[in-house]
Amino acid sequence: MAKREYYRTASLLSAQPHTQVERVRQRSWRVSWQLFIVVLFLAGIAFWLWLDPRWYVDSSRVQIAGTSSLPLAKEAVLAGDVLNTHGLWINSARVITRVLSALPAVEDVELACRPYPAYCLFTLAEREPVLAWKTEGRVQWVDAEGVFFPAWEERPELPCLQGPLPAAGTLPPNLAESVTALLALDFPTEELRYHPQVGVIWENPQGWQVVLGLGAAQMEQRWQVYQSLLVNLSGRGILPKMVDVRFPDAVTYAASRHW
Repeated sequence: MAKREYYRTASLLSAQPHTQVERVRQRSWRVSWQLFIVVLFLAGIAFWLWLDPRWYVDSSRVQIAGTSSLPLAKEAVLAGDVLNTHGLWINSARVITRVLSALPAVEDVELACRPYPAYCLFTLAEREPVLAWKTEGRVQWVDAEGVFFPAWEERPELPCLQGPLPAAGTLPPNLAESVTALLALDFPTEELRYHPQVGVIWENPQGWQVVLGLGAAQMEQRWQVYQSLLVNLSGRGILPKMVDVRFPDAVTYAASRHW
């Protein structure tokens, strides 16, 4: 008897287990050498900007022009506060404002700076004094605009006034012109004082208090009246303590000082 053959189909077979192998991909953390070089270069630039002393202003790279006064030059540098400052951090407008606020003797400032090597050039415009004013053991100078500022040297050619500073802190109108007019007359300007009520007062060698007042145009006439009065009174043996020649047509004198 012939042997039968039986065929099995896949549908008759039970489900076979299927194993899937997944490959785990490992991420690569390698940094490209180009990026590393860029980072290293930027770090080097940052350290150079920070650590190189030539980026900072020192005393050897600061110059002052426009003044012959060493004390004023030093004060301008200190007031500007640029020493040891990074060249990229200097604000010229702020520095100029600080100098002008701290130094009334300076009328204007120009500042030229470069960041590397850090360098600053101050160009100062000084106020020109027309008067010296002595008060409480100090000497102040006054310019033609009436601005007071500390004196830093001896200027014997300047006319000198004595007395308290004006309350407003500025020169009274006509005062500088009045004193200048007296200088033009070869007036001995020693012992000149200012009084807010009457103006310029001079003490002559005889000890008289001579009130000259204010007003450049009238100074020559007042001076002439005083000289005539000095001869007249001295010849008569009259020695007043105070003579007021502010009004040449109505001169007054007294045996005591009023101011």
